[in-house]
Amino acid sequence: MARFNLKDLENWNEPDVFIIDDALSFNLDTTAHSIFKLQQFINKYGDFNNSTKSLNTQADKDFLNIMLKPADVDKFIKSVNRKYKAMHVTQIVHQMFQFWFSQATGQDLNQLEQLQETTKKHQVQ
Repeated sequence: MARFNLKDLENWNEPDVFIIDDALSFNLDTTAHSIFKLQQFINKYGDFNNSTKSLNTQADKDFLNIMLKPADVDKFIKSVNRKYKAMHVTQIVHQMFQFWFSQATGQDLNQLEQLQETTKKHQVQ
């Protein structure tokens, strides 16, 4: 029987690349550690619903830091702000989060949201 520890599993993880366009892509951190970073983010920013259009708040940077390597956060912000209109930036971040969530947890974010809505409706009745 093989023995693995958490670090072995993180190193075994294949790269997950989020492609924005032909010239812009980022390697995402989909390790178990990134899920812990998500939990820390939720504890700190419980009321966070969406990133700002210019990604200029500390909450935005911390949110991106869940999915990206720290060195890539500023590069991501500069790149998307330079190449895309502000109205598209939040959509790009949302799509990246959906992809990250799927790769990191093995679950579809849209399906989870629908399940939560269904559960809420049944609880109200």
